[in-house]
Amino acid sequence: MVAVVVDSLEFERRYTSVVIAWMPENRPTDEQIVAVLDEFEKTDVGGLDPNRYAWTAVLHHRRGGVHAYVLAAQCNLQTAGA
Repeated sequence: MVAVVVDSLEFERRYTSVVIAWMPENRPTDEQIVAVLDEFEKTDVGGLDPNRYAWTAVLHHRRGGVHAYVLAAQCNLQTAGA
């Protein structure tokens, strides 16, 4: 969904990308990762209702570390087509 929204936008800075990374020695649990992503999402969208934004995170394990790649369309879905 994020890619579809981003591709439909006609301005230059259509999305934001962020990487949240943990070192191998951190060994975050699934619950800790979800908690960090939940807090980041709340901060990133500034209290918008989930039906008003397109946001996703992809988890990747690399060399023992964990990376969460976050992509967010830079628009309010209720007003993007207005």
